[in-house]
Amino acid sequence: MRVLHTSDWHLGRDLEGFSRLEEQRAFVDELVAVADAEGVGLVLVAGDGLQSYNPAAAAEALFYDALNRLSAWGRRAVVAIAGNHCSPERFKAASPLARSRGLALFGYPSDEPVLDPAEGGGADRVGLVAGGLAWVEVAVPGCPAHAVILALAYPSEARLSAGCCRTA
Repeated sequence: MRVLHTSDWHLGRDLEGFSRLEEQRAFVDELVAVADAEGVGLVLVAGDGLQSYNPAAAAEALFYDALNRLSAWGRRAVVAIAGNHCSPERFKAASPLARSRGLALFGYPSDEPVLDPAEGGGADRVGLVAGGLAWVEVAVPGCPAHAVILALAYPSEARLSAGCCRTA
């Protein structure tokens, strides 16, 4: 299985007040083209896909479009974690919709992936087959073995103090 590891896209970041969304769209296009050309089966987005906790709608739309395109509409696994610039709540909110595309989104270090074994995989679809506290097992089409990913989202001091990372 080929794995593409990426991070720190910072979509929505501007430069001295000038929008960089066009070059960020070009980056996404190139990243998707590389994943397609290289036969990548799993994409890991290790934080900071977005520039801020409250991104502009266009930046957030680009981020989720990028994840959707990288997933090849459910035929390639994608695991993404929130970084120190991202809102963990936004990741959690999108998780139920994301699972149908083979996306596992982790916002907090204590997150568990949203799983639905009834939807899970097939010969040409990614399946999120198991998971727990900050980990997920993914079935990737064309790969005889499953991938198990430990996905520790950014554990900020505030999140640790709030107890989000403790188990009962």
